[in-house]
Amino acid sequence: MPNLSLEERIQRIEDELALKKLIETYSKRADEFDWHGWAGTYTENALDEFDGAFGTSRGRKEIMERARGFMEPIYDDFMHYIVNIDIDEIQG
Repeated sequence: MPNLSLEERIQRIEDELALKKLIETYSKRADEFDWHGWAGTYTENALDEFDGAFGTSRGRKEIMERARGFMEPIYDDFMHYIVNIDIDEIQG
């Protein structure tokens, strides 16, 4: 983090921790069948595109309903493991 002030560096660390927590919450809520909590990890105007699987959903409510409809009947066989989070890749 060259040429960043101390405040900017601290903010970047806080942002990275918040992103990691969001990713962990996303997976944990799905694994608990907490579709409402899972959908809460999306913004109200989110666009969710799963090409070849679920298609496209727009908005938190539609994302939740589509995921619940597709995943709830088969989800007993799934569990998320989140590894290798690279924030630089996520930020571009």
